[in-house]
Amino acid sequence: MKEDIVIAISQSDISPWREIRKTQQDTWIKKFDNDAVIIHYLSKNPSLILKIVDSFIENYRFSKKLGKIISVLNRLIAIFISSKIPKYIFDKNKNELLVDSNSTYFLFGRRNLALYEWFVENTNSKFLFQTNTSSYINVAKLKSITKKLDDRSLIFAGMIINPNSQSFKIVSGAGRLLSRDLVIEILKHRNHLEFNNLEDICVSELISKMPVRIIPLERYDLLTINKLNHLPDEVLSKYFHFRCKSQSIPRTDSNIMFALHQRLSNF
Repeated sequence: MKEDIVIAISQSDISPWREIRKTQQDTWIKKFDNDAVIIHYLSKNPSLILKIVDSFIENYRFSKKLGKIISVLNRLIAIFISSKIPKYIFDKNKNELLVDSNSTYFLFGRRNLALYEWFVENTNSKFLFQTNTSSYINVAKLKSITKKLDDRSLIFAGMIINPNSQSFKIVSGAGRLLSRDLVIEILKHRNHLEFNNLEDICVSELISKMPVRIIPLERYDLLTINKLNHLPDEVLSKYFHFRCKSQSIPRTDSNIMFALHQRLSNF
């Protein structure tokens, strides 16, 4: 059934994400609209000061020279971030959840909390799949995965960024599957959710303290159309999640996504 799973796509209402969203709409969302509940969720655009701070943190968080300063800044900012769930409005015409919070790197976790509450209170779906603007999802293949899972368990699935870690496993925020019961548990323990790092790290750390079954899911990253053109059909047919995140300026995510859609439509 369509209602078995909700696919929530994180968005920013600025270029190039606005244009890539249209490409998603014209390709895989249009194709699989009858197979799942597909929504977009986003926060309001931040003030200029918040944009500057946010860009500084995001651009230099892995810098050897500034990494330690960014880490301290993250902890300081996190002190003032509330775990209270922000207000939100769902626009049925746009299938869009607008969260009353600023769209910044360090407030993404609050946007997640709003999504989780909306999911629990407004749907009966067994699973929630979170993804982002640069992703192409083969919904039919994703649903074939969820059909094999027990939705009554605490299930957390996706591409594991640090499979050999001795601390806790981090599931990539670009594509993660949560069972309904796990979403409910996150909301119950939201006061323990940190906001001092990338949101997928913070969510994964909270979940690591629960009796959760973590399941690795494969994803294929397509950086260029050239890479796509050299992929055989048998490789493309294996995956349900493709990340079309280009490294070029201007971004070519839309071009990659359209070309991928044409290839997959021939299967």
